[in-house]
Amino acid sequence: MHEMSLAAALVEQVSAVLVREGAREVVSLTLALGPLCGVEREAFSFCFPLAAAGTPLAGATLHIRELPLTVRCTACGSMVHPQDGWDLACPTCATAPVEILQGRDFILETLEVR
Repeated sequence: MHEMSLAAALVEQVSAVLVREGAREVVSLTLALGPLCGVEREAFSFCFPLAAAGTPLAGATLHIRELPLTVRCTACGSMVHPQDGWDLACPTCATAPVEILQGRDFILETLEVR
Protein backbone atom coordinates (compact mmCIF):
# COMPACT_ATOMS: atom_id res chain seq x y z
CA MET A 1 0.00 0.00 0.00
CA HIS A 2 1.75 3.16 -1.17
CA GLU A 3 -0.35 5.36 1.13
CA MET A 4 1.93 4.31 4.00
CA SER A 5 5.04 5.43 2.12
CA LEU A 6 3.31 8.72 1.23
CA ALA A 7 2.31 9.27 4.86
CA ALA A 8 5.87 8.49 6.02
CA ALA A 9 7.31 10.91 3.45
CA LEU A 10 4.87 13.62 4.54
CA VAL A 11 5.81 13.11 8.21
CA GLU A 12 9.51 13.29 7.32
CA GLN A 13 9.12 16.49 5.31
CA VAL A 14 6.91 18.23 7.87
CA SER A 15 9.30 17.20 10.67
CA ALA A 16 12.13 18.89 8.76
CA VAL A 17 10.03 22.06 8.50
CA LEU A 18 9.42 21.98 12.27
CA VAL A 19 13.15 21.80 12.97
CA ARG A 20 13.89 24.58 10.51
CA GLU A 21 11.17 26.84 11.96
CA GLY A 22 11.82 26.02 15.62
CA ALA A 23 8.36 24.56 16.27
CA ARG A 24 7.75 21.69 18.69
CA GLU A 25 4.69 19.88 17.39
CA VAL A 26 1.98 19.83 14.74
CA VAL A 27 -1.56 20.46 15.94
CA SER A 28 -3.28 19.97 12.58
CA LEU A 29 -2.59 19.80 8.87
CA THR A 30 -4.75 20.04 5.78
CA LEU A 31 -4.10 18.19 2.55
CA ALA A 32 -5.82 19.00 -0.74
CA LEU A 33 -6.19 15.91 -2.92
CA GLY A 34 -7.45 15.67 -6.47
CA PRO A 35 -9.51 12.72 -7.68
CA LEU A 36 -6.72 11.57 -10.01
CA CYS A 37 -3.83 11.83 -7.51
CA GLY A 38 -3.79 8.08 -6.95
CA VAL A 39 -4.25 8.26 -3.18
CA GLU A 40 -6.98 6.29 -1.46
CA ARG A 41 -8.22 8.80 1.15
CA GLU A 42 -9.41 6.26 3.71
CA ALA A 43 -6.17 4.28 3.48
CA PHE A 44 -4.11 7.46 3.84
CA SER A 45 -6.20 8.55 6.85
CA PHE A 46 -5.54 5.15 8.40
CA CYS A 47 -1.78 5.22 7.66
CA PHE A 48 -1.09 8.80 8.75
CA PRO A 49 -1.34 8.24 12.55
CA LEU A 50 0.82 5.11 12.22
CA ALA A 51 3.50 7.04 10.32
CA ALA A 52 3.26 9.96 12.77
CA ALA A 53 3.61 7.83 15.93
CA GLY A 54 6.65 8.84 17.96
CA THR A 55 7.17 12.06 15.95
CA PRO A 56 6.16 15.69 16.51
CA LEU A 57 3.12 14.94 14.31
CA ALA A 58 1.74 12.30 16.70
CA GLY A 59 -1.80 13.26 17.64
CA ALA A 60 -2.12 15.88 14.90
CA THR A 61 -5.52 16.20 13.29
CA LEU A 62 -5.47 15.41 9.58
CA HIS A 63 -7.97 17.22 7.37
CA ILE A 64 -8.39 16.19 3.74
CA ARG A 65 -10.00 18.59 1.30
CA GLU A 66 -11.22 17.18 -1.98
CA LEU A 67 -10.25 19.20 -5.05
CA PRO A 68 -12.51 19.06 -8.09
CA LEU A 69 -11.27 17.71 -11.37
CA THR A 70 -10.88 20.61 -13.80
CA VAL A 71 -10.21 20.09 -17.50
CA ARG A 72 -10.02 22.28 -20.59
CA CYS A 73 -11.09 21.00 -23.99
CA THR A 74 -8.28 21.31 -26.51
CA ALA A 75 -10.84 21.65 -29.33
CA CYS A 76 -13.35 24.24 -28.06
CA GLY A 77 -11.57 25.66 -25.00
CA SER A 78 -14.38 24.91 -22.53
CA MET A 79 -13.31 24.48 -18.91
CA VAL A 80 -15.41 21.91 -17.07
CA HIS A 81 -15.49 19.81 -13.89
CA PRO A 82 -16.30 16.23 -15.00
CA GLN A 83 -18.06 14.24 -12.32
CA ASP A 84 -16.69 10.92 -13.56
CA GLY A 85 -12.91 11.19 -13.38
CA TRP A 86 -12.39 8.68 -16.19
CA ASP A 87 -14.84 10.17 -18.70
CA LEU A 88 -12.65 12.98 -19.94
CA ALA A 89 -14.43 13.76 -23.21
CA CYS A 90 -15.61 17.37 -23.40
CA PRO A 91 -19.30 17.61 -22.42
CA THR A 92 -19.66 20.77 -24.53
CA CYS A 93 -18.44 19.52 -27.90
CA ALA A 94 -18.04 15.76 -27.19
CA THR A 95 -14.42 15.66 -28.33
CA ALA A 96 -11.29 14.46 -26.68
CA PRO A 97 -8.58 14.99 -25.63
CA VAL A 98 -8.80 17.42 -22.79
CA GLU A 99 -6.02 19.05 -20.80
CA ILE A 100 -6.14 18.27 -17.08
CA LEU A 101 -5.73 21.56 -15.20
CA GLN A 102 -6.46 20.29 -11.70
CA GLY A 103 -7.05 16.83 -10.29
CA ARG A 104 -3.67 15.15 -9.89
CA ASP A 105 -2.83 17.32 -6.88
CA PHE A 106 -1.43 16.21 -3.52
CA ILE A 107 -0.87 19.50 -1.67
CA LEU A 108 -0.04 20.31 1.92
CA GLU A 109 -2.25 23.40 2.28
CA THR A 110 -2.06 24.28 5.96
CA LEU A 111 0.06 23.38 8.93
CA GLU A 112 -0.82 24.47 12.47
CA VAL A 113 2.15 24.17 14.86
CA ARG A 114 3.15 25.04 18.42
